[in-house]
Amino acid sequence: MTEGAICVKHHLVATNRLLALADVLKSPPWGLGCHPETFLNKVNGFIKTGDVLSEPVDSKKPSRADLINDHARRCAYFATQSDYDPVHIDVGIPGICHVTWILDDGNHRLYGRALAGDKHIKAEISGSVSYAKELLGVSL
Repeated sequence: MTEGAICVKHHLVATNRLLALADVLKSPPWGLGCHPETFLNKVNGFIKTGDVLSEPVDSKKPSRADLINDHARRCAYFATQSDYDPVHIDVGIPGICHVTWILDDGNHRLYGRALAGDKHIKAEISGSVSYAKELLGVSL
């Protein structure tokens, strides 16, 4: 019997395990060319001033600087909110579907909650049961 795909709602995943696979702190995935330390400083500044973005980022902003600031403000929002929707992780299915960035949805949430020091993050997981266990250390 071939192993099927899974979807586990509201599972807790160790933040450090997820960061080892999709390190949004060292490689912010927004493709804006902002150095990670510069981005972190922006996020911390927005946390300090309370200038956070509670709505999704509008990717049609006219300037790169506005986009960088909005992504930083969105991360700052999640760093200050303990109530958030689960991130979505797709581990793929080895030999059938390879996933290069396993965080399908929730980059800002992971960044913010990692910055807040959360040891675990709420997640929905899809893909191979055994591969999810191997990568994330979760029992499904």
